[in-house]
Amino acid sequence: MNEYVLVVKDVTGINKVIIDPDVDVIIEGTKIKLLVDTGARLTIIAQDKYKESWSSKILYPPDVATVAFEGSKIDLLGYLWASLTILGKTLRGKIYVAKKGINVLGLLHQAEFNLLIKPGRDKPVVIEKEN
Repeated sequence: MNEYVLVVKDVTGINKVIIDPDVDVIIEGTKIKLLVDTGARLTIIAQDKYKESWSSKILYPPDVATVAFEGSKIDLLGYLWASLTILGKTLRGKIYVAKKGINVLGLLHQAEFNLLIKPGRDKPVVIEKEN
């Protein structure tokens, strides 16, 4: 199955630029900012960040083929199983590692953490949905 990742850096709206929402995530004890990408299914970190912070974690072979929104292949090195903490809630899951690119929080983890993007004063804000 092919996976698609949509990344929009800035969108010009009427009289202002809409800035991408990001969220602080603690992965195995290390804090990182991830772009909340509603067009990406998977959570992906770049190889340089993996090497810097989690190289001691086993990197399993990739189990999906991933394609960017415009159709180019995303070269995945593999995935690691790790704990993720967002807004005080911790879960374990797969985090994919790409040769290059930006660090994104995909829809699967957004749903598991019950996240919602709301308009904010300066930029969108990521919060936990109320049940």
